[in-house]
Amino acid sequence: MKPIIHFAMQCPLVVLIAGISLALARGGVAAAPVTDDFSWVRGANYVPSYARNDVQTWMDYDPAVVDRELGYAAKLRLNCVRVFLQAAVYERDPKRFLDHFESFLGLCAKHRLQAMPVLFDSCFGEFPNLEEYREKDWMACPGQNRLGPEHWPAMRKYVGDVVGGHREDWRIVLWDAMNEPTCTSFYKKPEDKEAIHTFVREALGWVRAQRPRQPRTVGWMHSQEIGLAQDDVDVLGFHNYRRDLREDIRRVQELGRKLGKPVLINEVVMRPQQPFEFAMPILREEKIGWVFWELMFGKTQFTRDANSIQGLVYPDGTCRDAREVAAVMNVGVEEARRLFPQPRPAPPPLAGEVPAAPRLLYGDAPRHGRPFAKDPTVLRLGDRYLMYYSMAPSTNPAVPKGWAIGIAESRDLAQWKKVGEILPEQPCEKNGLVNGKALLLGGKVHLFYNSYGNGKNDALCHAVSNDGLKFTRNPSNPILHPTGSWNSGRAIDCDAFEFGGKLWLIYATRDPSMQTQMLVAATADLKSDFGRGAWTPVGEGPILKPELPWETRCIEAPSVIQRGNTLYLFYGGGYNNDPQQIGCAASADGRTWTRLFREPLIPNGQPGDWNASETGHPGVVTDTDGRTYLFVQGNNDRGRTWFLSACEIAWQGKRPAVLWDSTRRRTARMESRSRTAGPAGAVAARAATACITPTPPAPPPPGKRPGAMLCSFTRRVPTAASPGC
Repeated sequence: MKPIIHFAMQCPLVVLIAGISLALARGGVAAAPVTDDFSWVRGANYVPSYARNDVQTWMDYDPAVVDRELGYAAKLRLNCVRVFLQAAVYERDPKRFLDHFESFLGLCAKHRLQAMPVLFDSCFGEFPNLEEYREKDWMACPGQNRLGPEHWPAMRKYVGDVVGGHREDWRIVLWDAMNEPTCTSFYKKPEDKEAIHTFVREALGWVRAQRPRQPRTVGWMHSQEIGLAQDDVDVLGFHNYRRDLREDIRRVQELGRKLGKPVLINEVVMRPQQPFEFAMPILREEKIGWVFWELMFGKTQFTRDANSIQGLVYPDGTCRDAREVAAVMNVGVEEARRLFPQPRPAPPPLAGEVPAAPRLLYGDAPRHGRPFAKDPTVLRLGDRYLMYYSMAPSTNPAVPKGWAIGIAESRDLAQWKKVGEILPEQPCEKNGLVNGKALLLGGKVHLFYNSYGNGKNDALCHAVSNDGLKFTRNPSNPILHPTGSWNSGRAIDCDAFEFGGKLWLIYATRDPSMQTQMLVAATADLKSDFGRGAWTPVGEGPILKPELPWETRCIEAPSVIQRGNTLYLFYGGGYNNDPQQIGCAASADGRTWTRLFREPLIPNGQPGDWNASETGHPGVVTDTDGRTYLFVQGNNDRGRTWFLSACEIAWQGKRPAVLWDSTRRRTARMESRSRTAGPAGAVAARAATACITPTPPAPPPPGKRPGAMLCSFTRRVPTAASPGC
């Protein structure tokens, strides 16, 4: 183990004894005793507030901003900042890059901070762009296209100049060779995975070859991945954005004891499922060093708004919520507010603050390493509800590859617990399967779903269960795909429902070029086995295809309920993160559908909202008391995470409307986008929310917070061409 030095924030006498000759090293930074324990680390991931990505951090390097913001880190009593370097910027002008890096380290020393440089990064697959970097979100380093051996000499030179030039530098606490190697859209094919694994090992070797005093680590997305390079690192690094934080820490600490290596969590904290108030006490109690994401509200996709999933301090030195600052500093809220004023109203309560309030923002984190749940459908079975949803491929190599279906259980439609999984089993599912629709027929649960990962060959499948948890596949799977020259033959995203004495399937297919997604229908006799020969197409073409501007080239994810003699079809318009938004159409016969709104019934949220990138893939359910709930998927980071949420749907005549203040589903209504549009805008705003006007809840007593937010859907203001509500 290499000797490790850290700043003595609380024990200067020990520093003096350890060696006064280092007390003024590197700009007057005091050094602490050699140790192999990292529990002293209190840090933040740092992206300057002017930067949208790691490229802009160094291309537009601004020492005045960095100086000010590292001052905030010092005021928070942090002792470390993790910063992402960028090989592409180094290659553009090595001297300029290294000068900027030296300036950064000097400013760290000024504020008694140590740096944790990240040399390479897989997130999220976007290649570095040195021309349009101000318009791009996070970019990888060096990028999947430069992981091969032919690029290693250039990468080795970059590591040599950066690490070799600072091998004795006490301003650096350790070298993070690569951030989240598996967090990339390229981590699918075996050859791409092997290229990433090989590059990680090579990068660690390049660092080791410089013989630095500082140790090496890798910031793995999930603790299960540590084993991919546990013999090549000095410190076991991992990330956790989930509610199992305490259990995960203990698992890694036990591994560290077995291997004789220290442990560090170098990414943690994500609203709403893992807020500061939840994470910080656990980190202290478990005596582990931590680096939360991230220090500043700025321009990254994670921190652009006060309702962002991450970020702590604004560029002007104020804070979003003094309770969060207090949690980081381990001080009272009044002291936190004195150091970091909170001029804005307190945001809605965070997860765990009002445990009795109904809340749903569900993400299946353990399987994928971060919250990731899509395609919800909910079924009532006796006195419980079962929610079926799609799970992304597992990061655990021991688990069957490909997508799969998760099952969660609830007693109140608000609090959900995972109770099962449906993994690939039949040959047609070997590349994965994703959720469709579960319904009760003849006392049994029938699940219609589709194979996934086969391109044009994806098709619909069927399984049946007595308890909703263990399913028997239909031996004729796959049971259905469209025919005819007008489509590609692909079948995904199905909904199943009884109507007119038959079982209907409405599902999505694409045109032959695979560019445009649309809906098609088929029916089967209710007494059939719903196998491959049971289905009859409805018509000779699509029943609904994209026509409105916001639908772009995609209509998918149908979900149907019947009210009286009318069928209501909720659907996702636009491809994922395009953004996808939710529309609604009605039909008397299932063949001919009329849109009820020209604008989305539920659009994506505003920047920073949990659903800023998408509100999509609806799953509608009518409870036994006749009330209607719409489950949806959403995210605000262009698909890095996926959550499931819900709202109640009210009905005015034959039109659905989002019920904002449901007694069962209390939600936070966002302010109208036309608030500043003057009197005319105010009238339009009232029209946009006039669909339903329930009695508002009583204001909370003094000192009490209102009920927890369930979701933040924002209605767009109807235009002259839009019938609105």
